[in-house]
Amino acid sequence: MSDWQNYENWVLAGSKDATTRAAEIWPKILAEFTPPPTDPAVLEKLEAYVAARKEALGDEEPLLEPEG
Repeated sequence: MSDWQNYENWVLAGSKDATTRAAEIWPKILAEFTPPPTDPAVLEKLEAYVAARKEALGDEEPLLEPEG
């Protein structure tokens, strides 16, 4: 998220910090993303694994703080 403009140009462009620049850039990156091709057999195994883990974990919310 660095900006390599000189100081004067950075100020003229709005003096955007890294957080502001990131907030503008990430939606564009996400919108342009195309997932790589995945072997259907691998995809099937991944989906089966996720389904099995969801069943094993149940619908309860995870604990965010230790019980005690």
